[in-house]
Formats: sequence, C-alpha cells, structure tokens
Amino acid sequence: MMLHRHHSEQQQEQQQQQQQNSQQQLRADLLPIPAFHQQEDVLQLLPGGQAYLVARFFDNASDDAASEVIARAHKYAGAMETTLEHCCMQEQGSLPMAVDGSSPVLSAAAVRLMLELQLLAAGAVQRLQQQQQPVDATSPHFQLLLACTAVLQKQLQVRVQTGASSLPPEVLQQAGLQLLQALAAPLQQLQLAANGASWRAVLVPAAAANDPASLSLNHALLALGAAAPGLTYEEVVAAAPGHGLNASPMFKLAAAQPETFTALLDCFKRSPVLQAADMLTAVEALAHAAGAVLSPAAAAAAAAAAEPPGLLSNTAAVAGLDSAVASFAKRAVQLTRAAVQMQGQSSAAAQDAAAVYFPAALIDITDVHKESVARSLFQASRNASAAGAASAGSSSSSSQAAASTALLSVFAARGLVQLADAGEAAGPQLLFRCIKCSRAQLAFKRRWVAAQGGTFLRLEAPQMSGPPEMHTAPGQWQVWQSHMLQAMLQLVLAFNGTDAVQSAATETAPAAAAATAAGPSTAAVAAARSVSGSGSCSRPGHPSSAQQVSWGYLLQLQQHSWAAALAAFDARWPSWRDDVQGGIAASAASTNELVQRTEQQYTDALELCRALEAAAPLRLLCNNSKREPGWRERGSRCQQALFNLQVQLLQR
Repeated sequence: MMLHRHHSEQQQEQQQQQQQNSQQQLRADLLPIPAFHQQEDVLQLLPGGQAYLVARFFDNASDDAASEVIARAHKYAGAMETTLEHCCMQEQGSLPMAVDGSSPVLSAAAVRLMLELQLLAAGAVQRLQQQQQPVDATSPHFQLLLACTAVLQKQLQVRVQTGASSLPPEVLQQAGLQLLQALAAPLQQLQLAANGASWRAVLVPAAAANDPASLSLNHALLALGAAAPGLTYEEVVAAAPGHGLNASPMFKLAAAQPETFTALLDCFKRSPVLQAADMLTAVEALAHAAGAVLSPAAAAAAAAAAEPPGLLSNTAAVAGLDSAVASFAKRAVQLTRAAVQMQGQSSAAAQDAAAVYFPAALIDITDVHKESVARSLFQASRNASAAGAASAGSSSSSSQAAASTALLSVFAARGLVQLADAGEAAGPQLLFRCIKCSRAQLAFKRRWVAAQGGTFLRLEAPQMSGPPEMHTAPGQWQVWQSHMLQAMLQLVLAFNGTDAVQSAATETAPAAAAATAAGPSTAAVAAARSVSGSGSCSRPGHPSSAQQVSWGYLLQLQQHSWAAALAAFDARWPSWRDDVQGGIAASAASTNELVQRTEQQYTDALELCRALEAAAPLRLLCNNSKREPGWRERGSRCQQALFNLQVQLLQR
C-alpha cells in the first residue's frame, strides 16, 4: 500500500514538472526578448499578464480575444497611471505635500511589472509590423505601447519627487537589460514604421514641442538618467579617464550591458524624435558608454568576472560603441549645419532656441569627446600594446583588443573630420554669438529635478570656456580648435600605438620604422597577417582564436599608405607626441605666433585624420573577402590622396 502511494506521488510530481516545463518553454518562445514572463512570481503580479500570454499562445485564438486582452492590458496601464497621478500625491489645500515613496505603485515590483508590460506591448506591435498589418495611431497595440511608456516615465518622475537617487540597486542588477530594452522599444518601433505612418506623424511633433508634462519619446535618456544617474559632462571632463565614472549607477549599467546600452544610444540618436535640446544629455550618456568599453575600471570588472581582458575583446560592444559614436557625430553635424542656415532668417526667432544656437554646444561636445573617447582610446591602445608585447602575439584577445582600438579610432577620427567641417562652416563669430545668446535661453535639457508642485525638467545652457580673457570670439575659437587638435592627435596615437613599441621597432630596423610606426604592436601586426582574409567569429562578441580576429585588416594598414602620411606629419611636427601627452590647451597669454602655430597644426592634423579615413575605407573593415565593384579604383584614389598630402606637408 505504501509503495503504491509512493509510486502515485512520484507520477503526480513528474506530470506537474512536465506541465511547468512545457508552459515555460511556450512562454520562452513567445517573444525573442529575455523578459520576466518566464518567472512565476512576477507573472502573477503582472496585470493581465497570464491572460495575455495564454491568449497569444493558441494559434486558433480569435482576433476578438486578442483585442480583448490588449484592451484589458491598456485598462490596467491607465489605472496605474491614474494611481500615480492622484493616489501618490496627498493634497492639502492647493499645495501638494511630499510624495509617499513607500506607495506600492512606486515599488521595485511595480517598476519591473511596467518594464514587462511595455516589452510585451512592443512585441505585439513588432509582430503586426512584421506581418505587414496596418498599425496606425488608433491601433490598440500602439496605444498600449504609448500608455506603458507614459506610465514608466511617470513612475521615474514621481520617484525623483520622493528624493530617490535611482532605482533600487537590485532592480538595476536584475532588470537592467529589460530597462534598456523598454526605453529603446518605442524608439525602435518608430524607426521601423513607414515615413507616412499616422503615429509617426503624431509622435515627432510631440517631441518637437518639448513639453515636460506630456509623453515624449525623446525623454528616453532623461528617464535613463532618473533610473540610473551618471556624471554630468562637466564632471566627465574634470575626471581622469574611467575614474569617477565607475561609481555611478549609469556606468555600472553600461558596463554590465554594453551591447544593449550602446544600442539604446544609437537608436536614440537615429530617431526622428531627437531634438537639438537633447544633445548634451546624449553626450553624457555616450561618455559613460565609452568609459564602460574603454576604461581600466571596466577592464578590471571584466577580469573579475572571468571575462576576456576588457570589453575591447567583446566585438558586439565595440561595434555598438562605433555606431553610437558615428550616429552622434552625424547628428551633431546635421544640427550645426541647420543652425547655420537658420541665422538671419526672419522665422529664426520662432524656432527652438537650442536648434538656432546649437553651435554653442560644440565646445562642450568636443571636450567630452576628447576626454571620454579619444583619451580613453589612447590609454586603451597603450594597454593593448603592452599586452600584445608581453604575450608576443600568442593571445587572440590582445590582438582583438588592438583591432578594436584601431576600428574605434578610425570611426572617431571620421566623426571629428565631419564635426570640424561643420564647425568651420559656422565660424568663430557665430560660435561666440550662439554661446552668448543661448545663456539667456537655457534651452538644453539636462535632467528631471524635484521641486514644489511636481517634477520639472532642468534646462541649462553652455557657458564660456577658459578664463575671462578668453571670452571673446577669437578666444572661444582657439579653445574649440585646441580641443579638436588634442582629440585628433590622441586618436592618431591610439591608432599608432605606444611610443615604446615604436622605439623598439625603430632600433631593430630603421628602414622598416615607417612601415611599422602606426602598428598597435609588432605582435598584433604579425597576428593580423594571418587574419586579413578571415571574416567570422566563433560566437558573437568573443573571438576564439587568432584566425578569427575581427577588423584585423586595420592592423595591416600601417604597412602600406598610412605610414607615409604619418611620416610626413612627423617631419612637419617632430615633437607632437610629447605635446599631446603633455596636453594642448588654449591660453590667453598665447602670442600671435603660438596661435598661428596651433591653427596650422590643427589644419595638418585634420588632413592627417582625412588620410586615416581614406586609407581605411569603412566598407572594408568587416574583413569580408568579397569586394564591391570598383574597389581597386577607389583604393588607387585613396593612395593618390595620401601621396598628395605627403607632398604638401614636405613642401611647407
């Protein structure tokens, strides 16, 4: 009898386990995103979550049933938004009292529920678009996505009112990926929508209105800053590369989820809802992304987690940062050129002040780029060179780190070339006038702040740079050119490698010095010779052998045309490496001769970056053995451009 009972209990347990495994597998197949709907404890808390998942599972479910589930989920989202607006605010007369931070609607579980619901809504919209079904502004799926976005933004705003500095650490640790995905989801769906889509026509003007009280998709980075605050761009510039950033929640989130963090930034910068007023917030987030991928603190954290040394070996993170840097540069160039065209127009006064005076942000943008991207790349290049020399080329991770550094240097140099052209189109007088006028407008968004009566958007304006004696049109122009010059030469050094490796190569073979001067390391170049035809990795983000180093083509570049352009620059400016490591700064005490020298070196460095871009055409960086038609002709033109540059520099 006891044996029979024991056997029956075992059968029941096996059946229950099989049923649970089947349900979890079905739920895992539901969405291609790693969300919380696989967790039973959260699933029970999600309003309508169980019904939504069950309804989406059955292939024979009717459209009416699915619409009913969407409508029910929308109702729950609306109820939570109403609770946020009324229940969390205790009224006393006409002035609101402090918000109750212990309210369940502000709890960690409530935030995670909204993240889950928003991802489910985004998945529903995406499936409709993939099936080429119409998704207009009145679509229930679209309305649910917007409602979830509004509730999530409101939750974060109200948390700011309570005095909370960020989301609870456990939420960022356990749900950091979902937070980044949820912030990016509506932006991604907006980009996938056709240009003539009705909801695209609704959201883009709403973002341009810059109303902090209403839902706006361009508040994604403001929401990120409320959930995981980071350093301001002033603090980024003042701190050493990687130091200070690593203590901020935003840096920790970027280091833990580098691919998704950089993808969010790239998606935001490509989005049509981004405005000129958002660019200073965007450059702050970009600084944290660059620090997470490039800084020694991130490398130490990765080593402690038994990952390859640093995130430079993670090709997915590097590619994401590449794209984010390129997208930011392109958008900054577009906004600068648009501002130049607005000047002198009668309708300019009615335009957005940040758009009209956007050149005022160029100095701050360049300064952050110099400190967070160029300087960090230079330091990462030195670390990669040391690792490559120590391993004598035996480590695939050191070779990949060198190739990743080269790729990032080329992308960043190309962005600076584009930014320099746009800045030259603006000129010193317009730059100075925009800084002066923007100080009275306070047009650039910074963060949500708590104040009596609610949460408000803090607006600021770029300030004059340097001592008071430099607060002139020539002085501010000199500051900008000095920042650009320092950044460009740091990127050249990052691509070029450390001086120690170059000196060793020169002592070994003076005749071969020009051919190897630009290599991240002798060992890395040797390793790259065997990978120039390779084009795939064993698994995304992490190469498994020296035969699978991504972007190894760039490590061979120094053996050809690039060395000639660099040698010409060396002949023109023999002490430039010492100047870069010592720092290039504008000074009110600079003589006319020193100012002219800086301007000439800036011009030559700009041409050197153009040569680097020409010698490393980005369509070849994927290590793909397939060539596009006409690649030989384009390569010949690049070599001719480099030869002309060499002749021009030697004739001066």
